[in-house]
Amino acid sequence: MMPNDHTKEIRSTVDKIVQEEFGAKAKNVRLPFKTDEETGHAIIMTKSKYEPKFCDATGQIISGDIPKIWGGSTLKLAGYISPYSTGGNIGVSLHLTKVQIIDPVSGDEGSDGISFGEEEGYRADTPDIVLEAEDASNSDTDQAKYNF
Repeated sequence: MMPNDHTKEIRSTVDKIVQEEFGAKAKNVRLPFKTDEETGHAIIMTKSKYEPKFCDATGQIISGDIPKIWGGSTLKLAGYISPYSTGGNIGVSLHLTKVQIIDPVSGDEGSDGISFGEEEGYRADTPDIVLEAEDASNSDTDQAKYNF
């Protein structure tokens, strides 16, 4: 998702291809862009049969683990534009082939998938929960088990 003014170049390129490929039928073309109702920002939809190549800000291909990419990250995308006409549907697809990670934003997601810190506001009345460890000698695994 990004501000609409950042999509001018790709939209202009797609519009040219639409006119070249579909001419008068262009008003019924499916485009790879949506607008986020909440922010008004552009959403660019891409497709890829294969995982794209990832590289760092210097252009060096990342051969190890790809960092987690969260909202707010700055990326540069590359790929190809593919017009289609199938089963009465006409449109343009964007196929993603490369991702350059300029400024990754990572989160602090816990093992439970919740990454919220403490905030001022509503506090739930939570009963005290006491966790009791089972006797480790009765455990059939190396991990402790807890009952509550």
